[in-house]
Amino acid sequence: VSNNNTITNNINNGYIIKVDGLIGGHSGMDIHKNRLNAIKVIFNFFNLLVENKVNVRLSTIDIGNKANAIPFNGYAKFEIENNDEDKLNSIFNNYFEKLLIKEKFYYKLEKSSLDYVISNEDSNKLISFIYEIPSKVITYISNEVLTSNNLGVINLDKNQVTILNS
Repeated sequence: VSNNNTITNNINNGYIIKVDGLIGGHSGMDIHKNRLNAIKVIFNFFNLLVENKVNVRLSTIDIGNKANAIPFNGYAKFEIENNDEDKLNSIFNNYFEKLLIKEKFYYKLEKSSLDYVISNEDSNKLISFIYEIPSKVITYISNEVLTSNNLGVINLDKNQVTILNS
């Protein structure tokens, strides 16, 4: 994230999305079970917002705690434009209702104060990047996992993004 693209003033429509209670697991032992990954859950939601022309500016993100664990919880703070609130709520409700068919878990979207956001451009780049990274089994041989990728951690703190995978 470029340093001059961090915004610290005129932030007035902040939100926090929280996910908790996913099954999670060990990336080496459980990746083939197709469990929901908190990083993918939240970033797929962000990608839906972008696809629906909602301007998202990311703020603090804290999802997962180990590279080799399928993250079961986390949160992300972000800002949208005031005129996108109805779209935000509609997309949120539709998306999470569909996910609950696969796995039961806690999720919440609420207003939040933000200390900073990164630019819309940098936010879109990060959303697209995480959306494109697979977090699943890549190849099997004789019903055994040969290769897989797990997004285990993502943190955003001002200009620093940390991503850990295994």
